[in-house]
Amino acid sequence: MSAAMMIPADYWNGYNSVALGYPWLTPEAIATLNCFVRPDHEVLEFGCGGSTIFFAHRAKSVVSVENSPVWAASVMAAAEQKGLHNIVMHVAPQTANVPDLSACHFDVALIDCCEIDRREALKIALKQVRPGGIIAIDNYAAVYCEGIDQILESYKNQTNFDDLHWAGKGTRIKIGRASCRER
Repeated sequence: MSAAMMIPADYWNGYNSVALGYPWLTPEAIATLNCFVRPDHEVLEFGCGGSTIFFAHRAKSVVSVENSPVWAASVMAAAEQKGLHNIVMHVAPQTANVPDLSACHFDVALIDCCEIDRREALKIALKQVRPGGIIAIDNYAAVYCEGIDQILESYKNQTNFDDLHWAGKGTRIKIGRASCRER
């Protein structure tokens, strides 16, 4: 990681992810996203937080679907303080409340949500992420991600960034094009 990507040793506890402006993901997954995301990219995330700030600094736009109105407001206030105005926040307390995103297309999707079914979020991401884009799923082996492997089994280009600090092993990224090192 570059000097600009210095992540504190206790980062895994998640307490400062919004203030630091990093997703609460494994450090290697953060580095991969940092390398991939470009200023013309459009990002979809299920679950907001440090990832919202991270993507808003790097991408053209961020569409976030969050289940908690209080947390969504907190993250938007932090974004406002940082001068970030390229975020559209949707509050969806349950999967049934997720907005229709069928007319939207994205380069990156992150699935790290609580009350929204991660399998359903993944199905939406697979339809809405452009060819060559990437999808990151945090805590991919946790109980609440059951069924994700079956949905992704036909996709060959996946990388797992496992870390013992993470519930559900770590972060899995479905990569749609060459990695940073291969460009």
